[in-house]
Amino acid sequence: MAAAHAYPLVQPITHQPERCDAGNRHFADLCLAAELLGGMAAITGTFIAGLMFARTPEKGIIETNLHAMAYAFFVPIFFVGVGLSVDLHSMSLNTLWLILAISVIAMVGKILGVAPVPDHPFLLA
Repeated sequence: MAAAHAYPLVQPITHQPERCDAGNRHFADLCLAAELLGGMAAITGTFIAGLMFARTPEKGIIETNLHAMAYAFFVPIFFVGVGLSVDLHSMSLNTLWLILAISVIAMVGKILGVAPVPDHPFLLA
C-alpha cells in the first residue's frame, strides 16, 4: 500500500500535478496489488515507490521536500517501533555484551572518522 498511498503525495510536493502521468499511477496500483494479494511486505512496497519516483523529473524536488519530514517524523517512529520489538530478557548476557561492544566500536569509529588529521599525505589537496 505504500507505493499506491505515496503517489498522491507527489502532486502537492512537486507543485506540478500535471506532470504525474497515468503510467506511474498504474504502476503504483500494481505495487498495491502485489502488497495486498501477493503478501509483499510494506517496506518492499515503499522501496518500489521510491524507485518509481526516482525515475520522474521531479526527483530532486521530492527529495528536498520529503527530507525534513522523513527525518523529523518517520525515522524516530521506525526506531521506536524497532526498540519496542526487542525483548532484552530473551537475550543472553553474551549477546548483550556483543551489542554493547559493537555499539562502542561504532561510536568511536564515528568520532575518529571526523577528527582532523594534520599533514596527512592522503588528505593534502
